Order: sequence, then C-alpha cells, then structure tokens
Amino acid sequence: MHQAFLWEIKQGGQAPPSFVLGSMHSTDQRVFGGLEQLTALLKEVEYFALEFDSQTLNEEQQLQLHLAQQLPQGQQLSDLVSPSIWRKLQELFAQELGMPFLLDQLVHSRPMLIPQFYNQWKSAKDYPMALDHYLLQLAQTEELQIENLETFEEMLSVFENLPIAPQIWALKKFVCQRGKQWKKFQQSLDAYAAGNLPYLLKQQQKVSGKSRRVILLQRNQAILPRMQKLMKKGPSLMVLGLYHLIGSQGLLRSLKQKGYLVRPLF
Repeated sequence: MHQAFLWEIKQGGQAPPSFVLGSMHSTDQRVFGGLEQLTALLKEVEYFALEFDSQTLNEEQQLQLHLAQQLPQGQQLSDLVSPSIWRKLQELFAQELGMPFLLDQLVHSRPMLIPQFYNQWKSAKDYPMALDHYLLQLAQTEELQIENLETFEEMLSVFENLPIAPQIWALKKFVCQRGKQWKKFQQSLDAYAAGNLPYLLKQQQKVSGKSRRVILLQRNQAILPRMQKLMKKGPSLMVLGLYHLIGSQGLLRSLKQKGYLVRPLF
C-alpha cells in the first residue's frame, strides 16, 4: 500500500486529472503537513468537493440534524450507563477539559458523539478549523465551484441507522480506558503525519466493527458515482475522510475497478 494521502485520478488518457485527499477531521498541525501543496493545487482545479458542506444547511435542516443527533425522546445518557460510568465521564469533562457544564448540554446526545466531542476539545488548536473546512475556505477564496458528495438525507441516515447498543459499549470503553484511548488517538495523528496507511487502516477496522457498513460501506456506494460525475464536469479536488478511501472496499480500489488510473502523490 502506498504511503500517501493525496491521489491523482485519471480515466485513460483524459486530462487534466482530478485529485482525492484523505483527511482527518482535526485542527492538529500533524494533519496539515501537505497544506502548501494543497493550496497550490486549488489553483489548478475548477471544483472542490466535501462529503457534505454543513454551511449549506437552512434553519429547518439544522434543526433536523440536531434532532437526529439526539437520543429518542425521553432518553438521556445518564440513564443508559451505570452511575459509576457517568461519574467517570463527569470527571473527564471537569478535570481534563475544565468544562463540567458541557456534559450537561450533551446529556441527550447519541453516545457516539461524546468521544468525538471530547477529542476535538482536548486536541491541539494549531489551526482555527479542521483541515477539510480550512480547505473549503481556501476554495471559496479561489471562487471554485463547491459540490457535495453526499445528500443531506444520507447524512441524517448515518445517525438514524446506527443502533444505540454498540454506541453505549464504545462509550463505556472510552471512559474506562481513557488513557489508552487518548494514546491511540494521538498515535493515529502521528501515523497520519508519517503517511502510515497500514496502521490507520488496522485501527479503523478495529474501531468501526459492525458499524462499518453504515458508517463507510453504504455511504461509499452513493459517493462513488457522484465522484465520477464530478470528474467528468472538470478537474476537481475531492476531500473525504481517509477511511472512505483505503482498504479492500475503499473508494480508491473502486475507482481502479472502474478503469481509473490512481496515482499516489503524497
């Protein structure tokens, strides 16, 4: 497996090419290692695409997304875990984040969101926003055409179709093995900076487990034809979560099977 996070995509002898970047949603500088090359690349393409640009949501859609991220009415996190787990979670937010009140605001959120929220707040703030949104701003400055690779309805379905039980199990593991979990998160950022794709693929397969079908595979089936359609329109830079791209069922392999030439750049 090539040690790269940016790939050039061509179909046959067609020119100019398009590009696909596998990103990690983080403000840590380890994710921004190729920023100079990516900034230059934005001047060569006509289109820029994310999985979904949340800035395009209207008020009604924002409310729908908020509700989709909440537990069923009448449920709250403190009722789904034991009192000891809940106390440990409160301690994490109070002692490590210094924001105990935030957990009270998240008490109705789906369990899968808590570790994500915690990691985002505890991580280094080397950049004002995560890499994908940072590149989006640069693309808007270059007046590129902005496209989404997923629909709003598909984004909602990720939350609606994931069962609660494995989310609760993952939250308990996160709380009880916090030091180990944080170390793994840091190792993943190190691996990204080093271009260590095999390590990241192995970690992704461990973490997603049975949820992989909903989180990745079903979404990839919808994303692939939109990538193909966009590349026909003109040279594009498409930014997706890295785990959508790599592995035996990733989008890079699917593109190769469709006849595209996929060349790693960095």
